[in-house]
Amino acid sequence: MTNPATIPDSHRNLLEGPVFAVLTTLMPDYQPQSSVVWADFDGEYVLINTAKGRTKERNMAQRPKVSVLALDTNQPYRWIEVRGEVVEITEEGGVEHIDKLARMYTGQPGYYGYVAPAAQREKETRVICKIKPTRVIAFGA
Repeated sequence: MTNPATIPDSHRNLLEGPVFAVLTTLMPDYQPQSSVVWADFDGEYVLINTAKGRTKERNMAQRPKVSVLALDTNQPYRWIEVRGEVVEITEEGGVEHIDKLARMYTGQPGYYGYVAPAAQREKETRVICKIKPTRVIAFGA
């Protein structure tokens, strides 16, 4: 099943977690760079949370075309690929969003002090990267 830019209801759960996804960005020399990430979907954008200055954040800021692939671990032939463009990278709500993802993916009450050391919060700035889908490929029932 393929659709230019719509996330089908049948595969939304793969982007609403807790399903690990692979985010592929482009390095300065246009070589692909992939990272396993926690993903979220707000009904319009695929949301990825990272720290400002990390390789994936720098890549998305400079070369906004990305791909997100999420695989159903219970049915490996059921997956979704979202190709898209990063339309915004914002600090607003970044810490709250990573806390939400930590609760969803790990069951912990928050990110800092639970998943990552509490002192890490003072060393990094969390950002939400909003990806607008431009092409969606969903496979499997």
